[in-house]
Amino acid sequence: MKETKTAFEPEKPVVPNKWEVVPFQEAVSVLSDKGKRIKQRSYLQEGNIPVIDQGQDFVGGYTNDENMLFDGELPVILFGDHTRAIKYVNKPFAVGAEGIKILKPNNCYDYKFFYYLLNSLQIPSRGYSRHFQFLKKFYLPLAPTNEQILIVSEIEKQFSRLDEAVAALKRIKTNLKR
Repeated sequence: MKETKTAFEPEKPVVPNKWEVVPFQEAVSVLSDKGKRIKQRSYLQEGNIPVIDQGQDFVGGYTNDENMLFDGELPVILFGDHTRAIKYVNKPFAVGAEGIKILKPNNCYDYKFFYYLLNSLQIPSRGYSRHFQFLKKFYLPLAPTNEQILIVSEIEKQFSRLDEAVAALKRIKTNLKR
């Protein structure tokens, strides 16, 4: 009879020569929001400052309260502890509701590379429970900086091509209706 794994233990990635493998805890710092969190019921439909929370939409709502601005260095990466949503934030924002982890990769990582790396991880889903406990168990590949930049460039080039293809399909669909 085959035994099933109940505890989550990700395997260490196999990486190319000149790359390293780093435990998640050594790759990142978790920043404090200093208690500045906006409750969802206080979100505005429009405003000057986007409120970014752990929801699937990039912006959950807005506020006009400048005292609620995240005052740490940007960019940062937000991890939704309940939703597993990962967001790259490089503009002023306010932190929304509960369940957000504000992450700053260490200096060895390009921010965008780290963002795409986190998005590539297979974090198990446990419903609305906390998921940061699983993220902390990962070992992350660390490429040389020049390779990180090339990888990000290629990913973004492919996303641009995908966006162009989607736009072309929408045009074709409109033309077919005519």
